[in-house]
Amino acid sequence: MPVSATRARKAASLCNATLCSIFTFQSTPGTSDRVCCTVARRRAYAMSDKPAATPGRNAPIRGAVKGHPGSILKPGDRVGRLRIAQYVAAGGMAEIYKAVHEELEVTRAVKILKPGYTPEDKARFQTEAKISAHLHHPNIVQIYTVDLWEDSLPYIEMEFVEGTSLADLLARHRRLPFDFSLAVTSIVCNALEYAQRQNFTVYGKVYSGLVHRDIKPANILLAADGSVKLADFGIALPGNVSLHTVGPNTMGTYAYLSPEQLDGKTLDQRSDIYALGTVLYEMITGFKAFPDKTVPELVRNKLGGTYRPIQSIIHDIPKPLVRVIDKSLAVDRKKRFDEASEFGAALRRVLAELTGRSAPAVVIKHLNQPSQGLLRRRRRLFSADWLVPIFGGGAVLAFIIAAIVAKTSINTEPSQTVSPDALPVSPQELPAAEETLPKTADMPPPGTGMPEQPRSHAQAKNRIINRAHRPSQKPRTKARANPSHHRMQVLESYIENNDLGSALEFAEMHDINDGYYHYLRGKAFHLSGDLARAESALNKAQTERSTYRADTKRLATRLWARNRTTMYRKKPNADNRKTALKAWQSYQRAFCGKG
Repeated sequence: MPVSATRARKAASLCNATLCSIFTFQSTPGTSDRVCCTVARRRAYAMSDKPAATPGRNAPIRGAVKGHPGSILKPGDRVGRLRIAQYVAAGGMAEIYKAVHEELEVTRAVKILKPGYTPEDKARFQTEAKISAHLHHPNIVQIYTVDLWEDSLPYIEMEFVEGTSLADLLARHRRLPFDFSLAVTSIVCNALEYAQRQNFTVYGKVYSGLVHRDIKPANILLAADGSVKLADFGIALPGNVSLHTVGPNTMGTYAYLSPEQLDGKTLDQRSDIYALGTVLYEMITGFKAFPDKTVPELVRNKLGGTYRPIQSIIHDIPKPLVRVIDKSLAVDRKKRFDEASEFGAALRRVLAELTGRSAPAVVIKHLNQPSQGLLRRRRRLFSADWLVPIFGGGAVLAFIIAAIVAKTSINTEPSQTVSPDALPVSPQELPAAEETLPKTADMPPPGTGMPEQPRSHAQAKNRIINRAHRPSQKPRTKARANPSHHRMQVLESYIENNDLGSALEFAEMHDINDGYYHYLRGKAFHLSGDLARAESALNKAQTERSTYRADTKRLATRLWARNRTTMYRKKPNADNRKTALKAWQSYQRAFCGKG
């Protein structure tokens, strides 16, 4: 909608009034930092060009072999010594196939990079293979061979396992039994402990220890025989280093990343402990400790250690288990478990108090016993020839779900897991919860099936309260994939929380060639009183294009004018007054129209 000349003159008049108020230290009714109000905002957005996409280091490699329609390989194709048996599925950068090694008469999985892959895709693929090839542990997916198919597309020959993933179990059941959750987590600790103690050579250098960096339910795999395996070392790094093939970009799944990983700091094994703690929290409660909300909100919650107390969800949870989870989720990594072995030992102690069984025995009991297994027969969901891929980050492994283990139900033992509807509730809690809900009939929450009939009045009241606390199902803004955008969101969160110390430290650590990042740096310097550095950063912000916010130039120009005004107030002389006045006039000309 075009802005009329009359409104433009009013905006210019308002700017002049604001300028007068600034230099006479008087407040003008109706004016604020926005200066030109609605007209300025409209003009700013109208004048902000969206940056055109430019080819960079991640541009697709040309000349790659074109695949068959829908897939690269076909049944019967030869890949090294393997014969492709069946296409399974595709991930973000690779495709997965079931293959047969005819000489050894064994089944393998083949992961092959898609045509059109980027240099970063190839680097990550190669790093995954190099790192995983050094790891030989019963709880880690095994890598056998790395080669090129038709001298063009890299592929990895790896272990092929029958089973499911923890992510799939959570999707079906939402909440898992205490003993099963403890057992699975403690076994994953065995894999992490092994990886963290290995010495290996990658790219000609010897490294000690390994940080997985992407612990999440999709990467924890449960075989039909009850074994637990950790998958996807595609973004793993040796402790305290950054391999050039992966780069320093923040990668992983936001809901499970540690605060220091969000912050771009050096990582160690305690980062994996934190991520595994978030997985355990989700298994026990049925909720993510840090739900997938907008990234600034998620970052604020993680950096502040703000998550819903477990006792408010599961009232009868053993206190030792609460202490273990809370310790693993400490914001300060010095307060977490130092090693995965220590975390695993604490989990096994709690498990022993609950059941007296070993972790593998508990997993096998729940997965394989027909009377109480997590996968016991209820209804036919899959046929025996269906193949279900499990992808984690780099799409590392395909699983086949056989007919005998592809039936769903959940084991809820009264001695270990109590329905939240059966927990007592105080009369004071009920009215507030009821007011937040529409007066409609109870509907089952997503993924939980038909609601059970309440066994008591307390159950009915708790059903209302649990619904009141359930996260909203409306769509939310998801995390942007661009690592530079993520870092800007972290810095933005520090400034919003008035944590200027962390904001300044973060600004010193990273250098991103984006106008909005320079604006945020300038804002941090301005708020901390370093006006000279703020001036320099804001000058860059006005000239550099931003891929994050279209109105960056308007924001930067306004803050630049405010920064110069602060300079004048601190040192009132003719030169400072002149530069401040010119800054505001520049903002007026650019974003408020002509009177």
